[in-house]
Amino acid sequence: MILLKKLAVAIIPLASLVTFQAVAGEEGFTSLQSFNYPSHYIRHASYRAQISEIHSELDKSDATFKIVDGLADKNCISFQSLNYPGYYLRHRSYEIWLDPHVADDLYEKDATFCERSGLADPSATTFESLNYPGHFIRHRNYKLFINTGSGDLFKADATFWKTSPLAK
Repeated sequence: MILLKKLAVAIIPLASLVTFQAVAGEEGFTSLQSFNYPSHYIRHASYRAQISEIHSELDKSDATFKIVDGLADKNCISFQSLNYPGYYLRHRSYEIWLDPHVADDLYEKDATFCERSGLADPSATTFESLNYPGHFIRHRNYKLFINTGSGDLFKADATFWKTSPLAK
């Protein structure tokens, strides 16, 4: 008589097992603080880009990005995730998502943003979509989008402070 035992296997994403560290001052790593919600930072959660308060080490890693030359235009930038290397913030259907890099012209344009003086404060930064000129990263109901707009609320929602990386 042969007895067969069931083997249970748990598949855990590698990123959840590894602690990533950005060395303070290491070139290219930053976190992005909301201009009008100063206790909130841009971060990804379940691959959706949003702003939220930061409490845990995971939150800090999710809110730390490496600024690299723009994937579609070296005069602009792209945001690579610290804890998901090879994943970039990009827009699709006007929503900002964290997606794995694909060597595709559309993906690379969607993941490229040009830095501008902050719309609400010129000493801060606003990020304009490369392939949708006049569309800026902004938060609305805590989620990130690219939108056009005017008015004080829009300008504040589309303005961010670049800070030292939260993941240390």
